[in-house]
Amino acid sequence: MSGPADRETRRDDVPDGGEGVRVISWNLWWRFGRWQERREAIVAELRRARPDVCGLQEVWADSDGNLAASIADELGMHHVYAPSPEPGTWQRRICDASLGIGNAVLSRWPIREPEIHRLPVGGEPDEGRMVLHALIESPSGGIPFFVTHLNSAYGQSGLRQAQVAEIAAFMRKKGGTENPVAGSR
Repeated sequence: MSGPADRETRRDDVPDGGEGVRVISWNLWWRFGRWQERREAIVAELRRARPDVCGLQEVWADSDGNLAASIADELGMHHVYAPSPEPGTWQRRICDASLGIGNAVLSRWPIREPEIHRLPVGGEPDEGRMVLHALIESPSGGIPFFVTHLNSAYGQSGLRQAQVAEIAAFMRKKGGTENPVAGSR
């Protein structure tokens, strides 16, 4: 996991606690297709939407860093990135063993207590699925936030149900199930 733990909040429009929290969940589609052009579109859309918190799936990483860190730096946000412990399935899909994949959280407020929790694989090959928890330190208090990326193949509905049950158990452990979850399958 990576991310600056002590970065100061740089955005000057912190809500007074009465306007709610703007959350975006976005599957970035890893390094498939025209990913270089897509990166610029992602940054432009996040700049336009101005989310308070963003849960990202299929975040790519290479020897220069990861997309979440790059976006966070460009937008003046905090971030935490959790690399997949089993990226091999993804790497084989594009024939590049040097790339990583993971989940991430971007936040306009500091992020504390990041924790990764592995999800069940059932009888399927391990794709490194996990849920990432991050405590967002908003001006009105801590917000437990979760981001995940479930197995997606057809015929894996039972496995996805088991993964969701595991996420709910992890959420209860972290303080309750009525907290934001960003995710994709």
